[in-house]
Amino acid sequence: MKSPKIILGKKKVGKLQKKLVRNIERDQFGYETIKFTFEGSGSYFEFLHTPQVKNFEKVKYRVKNLDELYVFTQELIKLKEELDVRYCEVFVSAYNPEHQQIFYNSGLKPRGYIPSWECFANKLEFKDSILFSIFDGRVSENIQLIDQGHLLLEVLGFYSESEEEPRSYRTFSFVEVESRTSSIKKQKAVKKGALALMYTYLALLCLSIITAVIFGHFKFSFIMHTISDLGNSQFTPVPFLFDISCIIAGIATIPYSFFCDDMRKSNKKHLNIISRSGLCFGISGGIGYICVGVFSLERAGPNGILHGLSAVIAFSGFVFSILFFSLHAFVHGNPKIKVLGICGIITPLTILILNGFLATPLVEWFLLFSILFYTVPLNYFSLQ
Repeated sequence: MKSPKIILGKKKVGKLQKKLVRNIERDQFGYETIKFTFEGSGSYFEFLHTPQVKNFEKVKYRVKNLDELYVFTQELIKLKEELDVRYCEVFVSAYNPEHQQIFYNSGLKPRGYIPSWECFANKLEFKDSILFSIFDGRVSENIQLIDQGHLLLEVLGFYSESEEEPRSYRTFSFVEVESRTSSIKKQKAVKKGALALMYTYLALLCLSIITAVIFGHFKFSFIMHTISDLGNSQFTPVPFLFDISCIIAGIATIPYSFFCDDMRKSNKKHLNIISRSGLCFGISGGIGYICVGVFSLERAGPNGILHGLSAVIAFSGFVFSILFFSLHAFVHGNPKIKVLGICGIITPLTILILNGFLATPLVEWFLLFSILFYTVPLNYFSLQ
């Protein structure tokens, strides 16, 4: 896609500037309707000026050529400076890249794409428009928004730690602002892929347990045997199933943690810190769980140190990842998510502490199930 090349006639523009007429009508409420015209021409550029809030809006125009539109837009910017107007907006046809380029060159920036903005009742036709605007100062960071408003701004990418330049435009003929829709689709693909890997892990874990119980050399029991015993050939004929399941779950956790953090970005610094902490612990838990599969009880290292350290990193990482993501959900989520948030703050951490003190196989199993049964619903509901 290329930006349209705008070629204007210098002499023609000069003649139009001499013919330009400015007309202002004020009503009883103080609103001003301002209209630019050319002598002896049907072309016009009309808009509403609200002196109380210093803005230009409701622009309507009709021109015969780009030279006329150029003169009108230059006069608009000139009048903006004269009246100290803070905000000006224009809805431009999405099907006219030359007009879009004229407004862009005049200093207005594309801010949004509005489908079906114009309706032509006699033709039963709807037309899309692009919002161009220019404003002075900064948008307040203390705007009180409903939850849906926050979500919309997050999707549009307006929440950031520091003020940034507008996203890059490869063309000025319409709004590009880095396709957030494409980004969201990619994120959904990551989420679905990670969930698929997680379900594969759950299936392999269940298969490992069933195999150990039915075909194991000893009767496998949650009370007598630890989770890691599923990777020991003394207790199951297929220890590799558990090893593979751990590696799969660990791999799935890492991109999934990035996805969870990205979808929880906020304009509030403390919420971003909480979410980023959940990301870091999620990554460490994933790496630890991969190592649990690699360094199983049969490859545990001297005195089982490699396996034991991997298990500690995995459990601690997952529990604290849940803790921080739950804290974010409790602070920023809707009522349903807040309930999950409270459970995530209390339950896994409590069981982790009990496991540290009691160190029994049954408590270890409870810890694993508390992580599994909490992580999936939290992320499923909170990332819709």
